[in-house]
Amino acid sequence: MRDLYILTEGTHPVTIEEIKTYCDYLGNDPGIQSTLENISIAARLRLEDFCGRNFCEKSMVLEVNAVATRQELPNSPINAITDVEAYDNENTLTDTLVADTDYFLIGNFHKYIRFATIPSGEYVKITYTSGYKTGGQVLPEALKRAILAQTKYDWKNPSGGGESGQSMLSNEARLLVAPFREYEI
Repeated sequence: MRDLYILTEGTHPVTIEEIKTYCDYLGNDPGIQSTLENISIAARLRLEDFCGRNFCEKSMVLEVNAVATRQELPNSPINAITDVEAYDNENTLTDTLVADTDYFLIGNFHKYIRFATIPSGEYVKITYTSGYKTGGQVLPEALKRAILAQTKYDWKNPSGGGESGQSMLSNEARLLVAPFREYEI
């Protein structure tokens, strides 16, 4: 088992004014503005999935049952670990691990946990924050522009251009995010 889910999500990194400007929309219709915001959020989520990164700060939970001494944390940049807990097969908390004693956070941008000893129990639940944030690692301009480019593409191509109604990434957005894409080796 390796489950990853989001607890909370930070602020979308582009404003409605930036979206309107990039999409060449000069109006003030609240319905259209809401649609543009929703398209932009959907575009960001697809780009985050494509890149393996979080473009805004998120609180994440990773549950792993095949724990090794080293556990990579997905969706960089990793900001901090909030909790590391071990559970038994009945989902009862058996141990709360302590930073810099039971585990160590290693790395600068792509971080992982190194456990001093492998935690006992059925699975380990790691709660952490990741993503670009205000006051921390700032979202690179290329990623912000990719969100805007994909938003404009989706706005101008409501059918998505993909097979079976699936929306594809625009060439511009794909080129902008390519240097930031994370690959598993």
